[in-house]
Amino acid sequence: MFGRPCLPVRGGFGDRISQVDEPLQKEVTQTLLNIINGKDHCPIELSPIHRGSHAEEFINTFNHFLSKYQEMVDFVQEISKGNLDADPPIGRFKALDNLKGIHSNLRHLTWQTHRVAEGDYNQQVDFLGDFSISFNKMTRQLKESFEKIETQKLALEDANRFLENMNMTDPLTGLGNRRAFDGALGLEWRQGERDQSPLSLIMLDIDSFKKFNDNYGHQEGDDCIRRVAKTINRHIKRPRDLAARYGGEEFAVILSATSTEGASVVAENIRYAVEEMKIPHLYSVATDVVTLSVGVATLIPTIGPAPESLVKKADKALYSAKNLGRNQVVVAERP
Repeated sequence: MFGRPCLPVRGGFGDRISQVDEPLQKEVTQTLLNIINGKDHCPIELSPIHRGSHAEEFINTFNHFLSKYQEMVDFVQEISKGNLDADPPIGRFKALDNLKGIHSNLRHLTWQTHRVAEGDYNQQVDFLGDFSISFNKMTRQLKESFEKIETQKLALEDANRFLENMNMTDPLTGLGNRRAFDGALGLEWRQGERDQSPLSLIMLDIDSFKKFNDNYGHQEGDDCIRRVAKTINRHIKRPRDLAARYGGEEFAVILSATSTEGASVVAENIRYAVEEMKIPHLYSVATDVVTLSVGVATLIPTIGPAPESLVKKADKALYSAKNLGRNQVVVAERP
């Protein structure tokens, strides 16, 4: 076992023990018993009477065995504590080689477990017998479970986005609803406060719409609202601008960082485009087609006044357009 043919204890078959004295035999026996019983053991001390004899060679060989045994015990204890970085003892004994193989497999298994913990569920083990089957089954089940969770998560996100859009979208026109308008106006007002940039609002109302509904019917009325909304939305070019159905036949357009002159151009373009659709309206007090009355207001948001102050100015301009004969744009006076 230790590179020697045998321990020099017996001289030959039938010989009495002659090279190792009786006290030394007792000490060796006790040391081996301590090892078997898991007790502490110490190397055998070499006394002067043993020097130069076969006993000296025996003692050195036995102590070498104890040293290697202790290295193996220490290594096993470190592994049992979870220290897989422990250096295995040097040697080529069969038991030690097997232990080194187990150590290597455990280190690799630890690395694979870390990978699984980080979300890599493709790890597979091809050692450790039945444990490999259980480990591979676990990783497959984890992979399938997280794939299902990810699919459900994406479906839930889609559903939430759909519901959010439902809550922020007018179902008849597809434009933003009143809730979307209020939220966007508040955001743009605060942005205008920070940038000290002008914020414009256009309020639009279909002229004589009640008479249109009463004479052409609600289905035609809904179709009219949809066509007007589509025309308004076509003139909204920038991502931050918003067209919304404010209520009934009334619409609103928020134009961020837009001057009075710029907002007036957009308002007139929308009014003209709706008139040019030439939707018949023989009961209008303005003309014989569907038209819009439009009010425009612009403010530079400041701390103190609320966004509603801009709505009031645009609404006042809208009613001025109605009182002046409809089918026109009125711009609110600048503060």
